[in-house]
Amino acid sequence: GIVFFGSIVNASLISLAEQIRQVATFRAIGYTSWQVGGMFLRENMVLTIVGTCLGMPGGWALTWLMANSYENEMLQLPIVTAPWIWFTALGLAIAFTLAAHAVVQWNVSRLDVVDGLKVRE
Repeated sequence: GIVFFGSIVNASLISLAEQIRQVATFRAIGYTSWQVGGMFLRENMVLTIVGTCLGMPGGWALTWLMANSYENEMLQLPIVTAPWIWFTALGLAIAFTLAAHAVVQWNVSRLDVVDGLKVRE
């Protein structure tokens, strides 16, 4: 969870730093910090949900390959999973993304619009 939270916060803060001029422009033309933060939230949610939905079957396939590579006449590693594990993983991914967004929203709220507009590309 800590690694997932840290990677989402890191990616979000890098995205914010890359788009600081656009964020400052949105703020200058009248968007509230919550509206600008909502854009980052939607972007992160799409990435998280798509990544999780693609990553879980990929992880299961790698586990299956690893279990089959160790299989011989003396040892067989079964893959045991329950449906609730898949939903729990997706729910935790969304929860950690929301927690990471709180950090991003705090940074968007603290942004000085004038300094953001002065940034050279």
